[in-house]
Amino acid sequence: MSVLIIGLEEELARTLIGRLVAQGDEVRVIATEGDDAEALRSLGAHIARGPFLDADLVERAAQSVRTIVVGAVEAGMTNEILEGARAARVDRIVLCTPGPAAEQVGLLRASPGEYVVLTYPRTRWPRRSRVVAPESVATAVDAADDLAGEPRLELDLNEASSWDALGLEARIN
Repeated sequence: MSVLIIGLEEELARTLIGRLVAQGDEVRVIATEGDDAEALRSLGAHIARGPFLDADLVERAAQSVRTIVVGAVEAGMTNEILEGARAARVDRIVLCTPGPAAEQVGLLRASPGEYVVLTYPRTRWPRRSRVVAPESVATAVDAADDLAGEPRLELDLNEASSWDALGLEARIN
């Protein structure tokens, strides 16, 4: 299976790439200026260089890709990513965000395709939040990619029920 990664935090991107490549998946990454593309390539990812705000680049990088995994990018970038995904006929978008992303989620809701939103706390602020480690988020992304049916889910990885929806045991610290 092929996955395109766009805009994930570095540690999560590295963890997810390692996990997917170890399973035999083809992983592609759109890397912008300043990203350590060589480090991602050394993990087994195929790299396309350019801005996220380029629907044509997203379309080219997403050819024959089943899922695009998107980090917390700006809403304008999300529009371009969705346009490129539609043109490449990508089945599913998985949005990974460490905080509320109302504009992005609104764009996904308005799109006709499958999507899974995974919100995860990155720090212990506010104090009631629990931390979800990058390895656990990568596991959740992998499960979201593998979900059967046509999901349109919005999951908070701080909640055990969200892990249940992915068919996983909760991984909250």
